[in-house]
Amino acid sequence: SSRGDAADPHPARDGPVEQLDAAPAAEAPAPPAAQEHHIYRDPRGMYRTVGSINGLTVDFLVDTGASAIAMNAAQARRLGIDYLVEGNSTFVTTASDVIRAYKISLDIVRVGAIERRNVEALVMEGAQPDEVLLGMSFMGQLEISNQGNRLILRRRY
Repeated sequence: SSRGDAADPHPARDGPVEQLDAAPAAEAPAPPAAQEHHIYRDPRGMYRTVGSINGLTVDFLVDTGASAIAMNAAQARRLGIDYLVEGNSTFVTTASDVIRAYKISLDIVRVGAIERRNVEALVMEGAQPDEVLLGMSFMGQLEISNQGNRLILRRRY
């Protein structure tokens, strides 16, 4: 056939042009999805995810009822946060008590591809909370949609 050369997918001189033309147009919208993170409900009905604070791995419990990211003193020490020096003393009301806490600012908080800087957090004296709470100081800057057994977090632009 006379189309033999034109159908060759690897012509010697036109390789780069063929590669550009071969890229599917559907790949273009991918970057916004990189600013999205899905969190699935666990068997107890809670939303947990892994993230990081100042580059160190943290297991988060999503808590939209918490005004800020919250952690106990031992968790703060593990993350290298000197809350007694860097924090401002305050009191917080929990479900069962009023306790002393220290308001601090976290340099970098990351969940999936979503990263925020200078995020307010609370370090609470004692053993509570058991898990680091991913509160509204991080979540409030995101679009949150609840789709059955998963939360979808999207960065706002």
